[in-house]
Amino acid sequence: MADGKEDDAPARRAPAGTSTSSLSVAMATMENVLDKCFILNYEEGFCKARGIEPLHRAFFAIPADNPSLQFKTFTDLCNWLITDITRDPTAFVVEQFDDPQTSVNKLMLALRSLSFNLDFSANKLRSGSGEQACAVLNFLTDKALEARNFSFERPVYNDEATAEEADVDDDADVGDVEDELEVEVEEEAGAFHDSQGPSDGALNRMDSSHQMLEAKVDPVEWKTELERVGPKLKLVNKRKPGIASGDWRQHVTLTRKHQDTITGSFSGTVEKLSSIRQHLDDAVGRMDGKEKYINNQFEEIRAQFVELKEQLKVIEDDHENASMNVSGLTNELANITEQLEEIREVVHDRSTGISDPSPLVKIKAALQDLRSEVKTFDLRIGVVSHSVVAAKMRVQKAVRENEHQNAEKRNRHRKRGMGGRGGRGMSMNEADDDAYDISDSETF
Repeated sequence: MADGKEDDAPARRAPAGTSTSSLSVAMATMENVLDKCFILNYEEGFCKARGIEPLHRAFFAIPADNPSLQFKTFTDLCNWLITDITRDPTAFVVEQFDDPQTSVNKLMLALRSLSFNLDFSANKLRSGSGEQACAVLNFLTDKALEARNFSFERPVYNDEATAEEADVDDDADVGDVEDELEVEVEEEAGAFHDSQGPSDGALNRMDSSHQMLEAKVDPVEWKTELERVGPKLKLVNKRKPGIASGDWRQHVTLTRKHQDTITGSFSGTVEKLSSIRQHLDDAVGRMDGKEKYINNQFEEIRAQFVELKEQLKVIEDDHENASMNVSGLTNELANITEQLEEIREVVHDRSTGISDPSPLVKIKAALQDLRSEVKTFDLRIGVVSHSVVAAKMRVQKAVRENEHQNAEKRNRHRKRGMGGRGGRGMSMNEADDDAYDISDSETF
């Protein structure tokens, strides 16, 4: 079957350039790959070893919902096939932290060592799906079969005495075939009824045929099955090739023959089944007796087991309570430890501050600065005091000198007044002198 698929795959290959043609080629190639994987027993060697389900026929042909899982499955399958071909587990190994590009590069190196002709870009394998991925798997499966010395042979058909399957006509209308078969069955049934007369079973069947039938089959599954078996309903007579077999009486005769065979073997089969049932009943009875005996013998042990189980439950409850207490005390210890650490940090900071002489040094430096500033202020105060005393002395000297000058002026005026001026003039001069003296005294 796989050989036939390999022959049909090139014929179904459509010109490149459309996504539909690429998808059809990928689907056909994937079917071939899966058939070869079944031959290689990949279900045991690959799926079961990795704990995954068997792949469906479009797994690598179309992108999956989880691209990373699809790419990992693709690289794992390539690793399994390359190991089976080369018998070397290190020929292609994907490390845990390899990115997709590194994995693809390693795969391409392994494929080149197996003489794989690369006619596409290596980046097209990063998705793990599509025509290129299926082509790589097809090449590896061929190499694996070649390494196992497996080759496809021509199929051998069994010779049938009555009829064989005719060529499938894809253009045939399955509905017409079904209608013709129903008409022929009705005609044959009418012929039998006319010749033998209606019986009670026939009347019952006729009555049941007019009743309402309720279908319990999925219409989609029914249509799919009809499309599958419809073309096979065309039969040809092997003795007279080219002539369709429409003799339904032969089928009825064969059916009756099978019915007679079944009826003849039914009684013997019933006796054998009855004997087997009797043996099974005896075995079950003996098993029940043994079970009761064992229960009676081990009743004391069972009671001890129940008691020990109850004690174990009590111990487990105590252990659970103790574990809860331990967890609570552990949390409390953690809190106390945190508080102790905080207190230690405070004590350390204070002890460091007490033993640190830098504040005293700063105080001494500040006192020294104050002393120097006090000396500077004392010096300035002395200078200012000296300046004030000198200024007072100058003022007092100036006052005395003015008083002396005023006294001399008054004496001169008196002398002049006595020399011939009137009393009025003298009084005016004396008033002027007194006014002058007053202004001078106020100034000083």
